[in-house]
Amino acid sequence: MVRVSDVSLGATHQLADQVIMYEQSTETLAEATCLENHKGLSYTDLVHGISVQFRNNEDRINGFKEEVKRLSGLTKESLPSLTNLVEVQKANEQRIADLVKEITEMATLQVKKDAEASQQVAELQAAQETSGNALREQERKNEELVALLWIVQREGKVHEELTTSQATIVVLHV
Repeated sequence: MVRVSDVSLGATHQLADQVIMYEQSTETLAEATCLENHKGLSYTDLVHGISVQFRNNEDRINGFKEEVKRLSGLTKESLPSLTNLVEVQKANEQRIADLVKEITEMATLQVKKDAEASQQVAELQAAQETSGNALREQERKNEELVALLWIVQREGKVHEELTTSQATIVVLHV
């Protein structure tokens, strides 16, 4: 992206180069004057050579000015589209930030749901184990009762080895 400040900075550097060339031409004129005194060149030849040099420098400076105008025009024309690009970029960055936030919230929610599901599975496993233990205990008690009933039916009386609670259960069932 070309910024106005970049174009202006480049133009300033080029203008500074032109000023240096102008100063060098002036120095060349001074040197030429000294040479005229030593080599026998005519003053008219020197002035003509120097004026050609000045015209060349002026042409370069004018060309440079035209280039600066052209670049300024391009910059002014492209400024609205650059502004639009910046706005689009900001909108895209905001959308990305919104999506990241949404994804983070979804991930957090999923982690919570997974934790709740794991807890429910653990509770169900614990309940199943408790239920299984209770069922095995009940089966054991049922086997004892069946054995007691068998003893009572066979002997027709409550066996002496039965505890009071077992005997009560047997009598209630008989």
